[in-house]
Amino acid sequence: FIPVRTTGCSPFTVELSNNTHGTNNTYTWTFGDGSTPFITNSLQQVQHTYITGVQTTYPIQLVATNQCGSDTTSYNLVVSPNNIQLNLTVNGNELTGCAPHSVRFINASHNANSFTWNFNDGNTAVTFNNDDTVVHSFLQAGTYNVSVRAVNSCSDTTIARTIVVYGKPSAQFTLSNNNVCIGDTITTATNTQAVSTVWRWSNTTSNLRTPAITFSTSGTHQVQLIAANAYPSGVICADTVVRNVQVVTLRSGNIQVNDSVSNCAPFQLQYANATLAAAGTTQWLLNSNLINANTSGTHTIQNNGSYWLQMIHTTNGGCTYKDSIRIRLQATTGTWTYQSGTICNNTPVRFNAQTNGADSIRWYFGDGNVQTTTQATVFHTYVNAGHYVPH
Repeated sequence: FIPVRTTGCSPFTVELSNNTHGTNNTYTWTFGDGSTPFITNSLQQVQHTYITGVQTTYPIQLVATNQCGSDTTSYNLVVSPNNIQLNLTVNGNELTGCAPHSVRFINASHNANSFTWNFNDGNTAVTFNNDDTVVHSFLQAGTYNVSVRAVNSCSDTTIARTIVVYGKPSAQFTLSNNNVCIGDTITTATNTQAVSTVWRWSNTTSNLRTPAITFSTSGTHQVQLIAANAYPSGVICADTVVRNVQVVTLRSGNIQVNDSVSNCAPFQLQYANATLAAAGTTQWLLNSNLINANTSGTHTIQNNGSYWLQMIHTTNGGCTYKDSIRIRLQATTGTWTYQSGTICNNTPVRFNAQTNGADSIRWYFGDGNVQTTTQATVFHTYVNAGHYVPH
């Protein structure tokens, strides 16, 4: 036998032509859909109607029998439903979101052979399962009308869902300093276009646009900015950025003195705190002895020697600045040589001095004459005969 058509749409009536040869034949038709087999002795055309809600393959079989035996032949008939039950859902909390936004499209359709997806962002896809979940990410802000076209051999239909994707604000900021001392104030700046800003550092949270930041402990600290926009749908899109700040407890200070080396005591030492630091308290120590607690002062050193002047400045925020300088008071020393023994009067005598730390030299020639010079060598003439002891 030969069916007129081997595919069709439900309800599908197939016409079967019996071309069997032989005499006294009995024909048994089985239609593969669970219906009662049809038995006949006629070669007349047979009709049978198939009704299905899903695409189904039906095996049609003809058995011809006579007194000599039997023979069998069969064909497969594919029948598709005439209607597609298209069912596409999106979880409510995924209909809107922040870019990049990932959406799960849940396909629970029936009777379709293929699905063509258009995500309206330049991307498409084709799937073949009726019971399926398709995940797609929308990278940019916008409104996307996502359509799905379902097709089988009998019909096609299309369904759409609207996805709204909002843009995230950019959380950018700068700090006036990322290496500070305890108690130092850090100023912040941001050019974010976000409606809401939240700052977090240590155990502090601030909603100010540009707060001032201080730290009370040393170490590596984080400053965090959360920039957010809230939309009428209830979606809040936020961006977060973090910066590290190094916090120390000790800095180098700066001492200014009138002089650090003098040739003789008593010496009046003048000192001042030239440190660029916040207000606080200052202590001055000379060889570990406290001599002052003001930002500047004077102190008289009575004896020659080497002294260490130390400054300790502690800001009101707890940062310590230290500096020290060596003060040296040293008397001049030296030796001198001259021509000794017996000489003739009116003969110039050469005097030579070797000094350390001297600004000038005063010569006593022993004949009542005194001369002050800055030169290390002088000549003196003794006019009268006599015994002289220069020094």
